[in-house]
Amino acid sequence: MTYLRNSLFTINHSLFTILLLVTCHSPLVTASETPVRYEASHESMGTIFTVAVYGRDRTFLSEVVEQVFEEVDRLDEQMSNYKPESELSVINREAASHPVIVEPGLFHLLEICVQRSEQTGGAFDITVGPLMKSWGFFRGRGRLPTPAEINQVLKRVGYRHLKLDPERRTIQFDESGVEIDLGGIAKGYAVDRAVDILRSNGITSALVSSGTSSIYALGSPPARTVGRSPCAIPMTRTSPRMSSIFRIIRCQLPGVTKGSLRLKARTIAIL
Repeated sequence: MTYLRNSLFTINHSLFTILLLVTCHSPLVTASETPVRYEASHESMGTIFTVAVYGRDRTFLSEVVEQVFEEVDRLDEQMSNYKPESELSVINREAASHPVIVEPGLFHLLEICVQRSEQTGGAFDITVGPLMKSWGFFRGRGRLPTPAEINQVLKRVGYRHLKLDPERRTIQFDESGVEIDLGGIAKGYAVDRAVDILRSNGITSALVSSGTSSIYALGSPPARTVGRSPCAIPMTRTSPRMSSIFRIIRCQLPGVTKGSLRLKARTIAIL
């Protein structure tokens, strides 16, 4: 899947992840044409999504960016665990009692999440919902749980509690109280879907970001030299298993200079 390929996938011990996606393509317009730059921002998923694109027609670019924001809002409505009516909230309420049919796109994302949990030995795990609430991270009400409380909560945490049925496209929990939290991957997935929309509309030069969580550089700005240069990103390996799925990539980040790209101080691995 593109959002976990040729990307930066960050994991720290609190299971918070940052995803940095970078690919390299040719510019949208040739050097002899005058490009148009269009940029817009939109609030969704508790952050600000910003899209900057290059093309020939400003009206067309604005329409495509609006499609992007509509898709981001759709994903927010589907994946938010803050909204009782979201598909994810329905899954969390009902999957312990019976199999729940899941929309194809979300089901595929859940499959990928389980695969990444297996590959990282559980370092990435979307069943952290009970822990997030225990520590008060949910809705920002921080608190310090007791060791006994943590031990009880951990019984309901673990990707092995998720039972996915690809044939029926259903999910079921094998333990009451299991809860999925997609906060570690939803924004990165939304950025990836945004890039899919841009590409499907013929846009090959753009920058998509979701606050300080994820950023995707598509191609290079017009008049920039096409090519690839190393991405110098510090890397700390937190698990021996990471060596089997993470690798350093070479890519072009035109216009990015030292200090102009900021990431949170997290443990970073390069995929």
